[in-house]
Amino acid sequence: MTIAGSGAALGASMTWGAALLLAYGLGHSVLLLLAGAMLSTATALIQRFSRWDAWLLPGRRVFALLMLLAGLWWVAQGWA
Repeated sequence: MTIAGSGAALGASMTWGAALLLAYGLGHSVLLLLAGAMLSTATALIQRFSRWDAWLLPGRRVFALLMLLAGLWWVAQGWA
């Protein structure tokens, strides 16, 4: 982002770098705005699928265990 803002990338102007940084910032802001706006939709989906919670809970625990094991393996590979 520093290179884009300085205009040093491929001889581009500083205006082009500023436009790229603005587009990057707007893209991230729009994602956060959408996530906040969809809160009621997410709540409705959670309530809709709550009757299947007994079936989903063991799957969540297995997935959490797999993620934990993958993380531990990744850390162990870094120490080796």
